[in-house]
Amino acid sequence: MGRSERAALTRLARPGMTVVEVGSNLGLYSVLLSRLVGSRGRVLAFEPDPSLVALLRLSGEANGCGNLAIHAQALGRERGRLMLHTLAVNSGDNHLGDGGGRLLRRSVEVEVVTLDEVAPGLVPDLVKIDVQGWELQVLRGMTQLIERCPQLTVY
Repeated sequence: MGRSERAALTRLARPGMTVVEVGSNLGLYSVLLSRLVGSRGRVLAFEPDPSLVALLRLSGEANGCGNLAIHAQALGRERGRLMLHTLAVNSGDNHLGDGGGRLLRRSVEVEVVTLDEVAPGLVPDLVKIDVQGWELQVLRGMTQLIERCPQLTVY
């Protein structure tokens, strides 16, 4: 886990907050965020890679993250299905749509939804997005949320 990112999230996430994590990967930050928001808070984690979702669930259970809700979906600007191109040697370099080269990658079709549609009444305090260049698509799918939550912090 990157020291500077951990420090930033520790400054931003507080007990009782609702946090959305987009691109949860193995769940290192999901567990950290779960601990930071505590039992009065909650973390909604979005990860489309089925292999990583399984590990994320195990990590959440092993770390007692009862406030962690895992969504096996990608977020984007519209509902649909896209190919997720994964790199076996670096799960942090998965890409939706164009895989940025196919060498050493496997592809899996995943569901894409908008944050506005899956959580229409959600009022999060913090949204953390780390999706390898897909960030703008995620933001386009949460315009209603952004309008509804003027104090929202996006990291």
